[in-house]
Amino acid sequence: MATKVPSRIENDDQYNEVLARIVKGAETLDHPLTSPERRDKLMPLYDSLVEVARKYRTGGAAAFDIPAKKDEPTNTPTVPEQAPETPAEPPKAKPDLSGWLD
Repeated sequence: MATKVPSRIENDDQYNEVLARIVKGAETLDHPLTSPERRDKLMPLYDSLVEVARKYRTGGAAAFDIPAKKDEPTNTPTVPEQAPETPAEPPKAKPDLSGWLD
């Protein structure tokens, strides 16, 4: 993880290289002999690699060009439509079961 983080991924070959660096970085960060100081130093680099890869995969290279608009409403729930009321069925006649006692 000594090389610089690309600001933009242009193609799948670059994406695969970044993924390999992410895996190697995760192994380094998770290794039991990695000191907390080294982990603290490497974590921002690792996070930036993950972010660049995520942006490429979720939005392609165009995700870097489109600024995010914070004023747009998100998926707000709407009130569900009410089902039309169906007329109530008349009560069914209960069978006469008193004959079985005789």
